[in-house]
Amino acid sequence: MQNLTLGRLLVPLAAVLAAATLAPLSGAAAASLEPETVLYSFCARGGKACTDGAGPLAGLIMDAVGHLYGTTPRGGAHNGGTVFELTPNTAKTKWTETVIYSFCAQPACTDGELPEAGLVMDAAGHLYGTTFTGGRVKGTVFELTPNAAKTKWTETVLYSFSGSTDGLGPVAGLLINPAGRLYGTTDGGGARNAGTVFELAPNAAKTEWTETILYSFCSEGGLICTDGERPRARLITDASGRRYGTTSLGGAHYNAGVVFELTPNAAKTKWTEAVLYSFCARGEGERCTDGASPYAGLIMDASGDLYGTTFGGGGPSGGGSVFALTPNAAKTKWTQTVLCASCGGSSGLIMDRAEHLYGTTEIGGPHGGGTVFELAPNAAKTKWTQTILYNFCARSASGVSCADGQSPFAYAGLIMDASGRLYGTTAGGRAHAEGTVFELP
Repeated sequence: MQNLTLGRLLVPLAAVLAAATLAPLSGAAAASLEPETVLYSFCARGGKACTDGAGPLAGLIMDAVGHLYGTTPRGGAHNGGTVFELTPNTAKTKWTETVIYSFCAQPACTDGELPEAGLVMDAAGHLYGTTFTGGRVKGTVFELTPNAAKTKWTETVLYSFSGSTDGLGPVAGLLINPAGRLYGTTDGGGARNAGTVFELAPNAAKTEWTETILYSFCSEGGLICTDGERPRARLITDASGRRYGTTSLGGAHYNAGVVFELTPNAAKTKWTEAVLYSFCARGEGERCTDGASPYAGLIMDASGDLYGTTFGGGGPSGGGSVFALTPNAAKTKWTQTVLCASCGGSSGLIMDRAEHLYGTTEIGGPHGGGTVFELAPNAAKTKWTQTILYNFCARSASGVSCADGQSPFAYAGLIMDASGRLYGTTAGGRAHAEGTVFELP
């Protein structure tokens, strides 16, 4: 049940883009502001201790009954971060937050500390995630198992990183396959301390997990790491079992990051990395018109085209980009197209059944608090029109600025429910300036 909402959105989609006919967005973005609802404001309990969590950096997942789950890197009973659940009443007019785990509950935070990434859920309702630190100091992969009534959750550390060749500091969330194996990335460590892609495989009883490094970055290109460096985003997979992701640094041009593919041999005992695209191939520095520094992950449509965002570059004034990568028939060459220039700096994307893309930006908008945007193609998919659905920091209350939330973080994408409502998080704003969970109808 790996992120139910995203799974519904991505798997059944028809082909979205024909890269040869795409054109970048031109002109100013349209605005059609939707009413925003803050479902929860963090640091509402515990005073400065924020026992309910603080400053969420990651997006959410939703289960089959409409409960939301996420993480905060700070706050909780031990100020090591939290995993939380938001439960709606029948009318969805009120949401109740429950901290289902507070990190640093064990001495020296051996249970993990500082969860920056979001969660995944399996078919049994177990949650899996990562912490950036804790464990053997260098981060963990953890599992949360509920009792039958889901009133109590038990945390198990599946793996603690040593900071050596096995990886260091996972920033991204996990990918889970039908066999229950977990796949992720670390920001550092590996053979050359440039980050890794790893696999965790359980034994039959799921009482022991074995880590295998599928790839260590900076294996090519010497100091310039042409194969990529510092992956900070979740992986995705296609039907053939290939893995796709991004690195924030490295590549062939100005250390601006790459999109990569990992292909296994038949026995899945060896994986081969290929760089599908190196950013800043057009321009330099902030003028990398094709984008620079992808922090977020990718999505894939049914025809195998990839879509993502960059935090920098994208136009003369920077601001990031939204891009598409389209393969030739043999998947030996990929063509990059910028769908929206200077409108990135954003999270990963989601796509609805009408083939519209949705994302957030950490800054920007008339109030500087970030935005939620939509990109809609014309019938021929030769032009994409951006609509700003919401500008954060638009409301104040009782002398509190940004009562509607502020700065959806670069890793914190959106999810969409079956009714088309969007849900996400902001890292700041609201009464306690420690972030929110929000909804857009």
